[in-house]
Amino acid sequence: MMQTTQNIEVVVAELGADWSSYVRPAGVNDAELVVIEQAERETATDLARRVRTCVDALETEGKVVDCAVLVGGGRTDNDVLAARSLALRAIVSPMVRNGRGQVLLHASGRDRHSMKGLATMVAEMIRGSGVDVVPVTGVAVA
Repeated sequence: MMQTTQNIEVVVAELGADWSSYVRPAGVNDAELVVIEQAERETATDLARRVRTCVDALETEGKVVDCAVLVGGGRTDNDVLAARSLALRAIVSPMVRNGRGQVLLHASGRDRHSMKGLATMVAEMIRGSGVDVVPVTGVAVA
């Protein structure tokens, strides 16, 4: 028997991030939307761990993350930069195994340069995998 997969879109929002423009109206596409929003007292590292746990659980359920957005909250300290890398790795790894996917790294504040750098570095590492990692700056567009 052939197992069917369900397509998933994931939005990861750091504390203070404006991620609302990435939520599409119902019926726009067939993908289920999963939003992982950083809680007020949650560290960036804990958020990254939660992203990994969520993506792993989705994969176990036979769901495929086709598109993801990581929306920065404006911070640029080392803890946040390291945590973003962990979260991105958790999202991108299954995409690379599946040979397809797209991740947008959105920043509109001080963190736009670090997001662009992270996107460039990861895109180079996974070139040819069928996965695109793209920096987006300014106003988010769904």
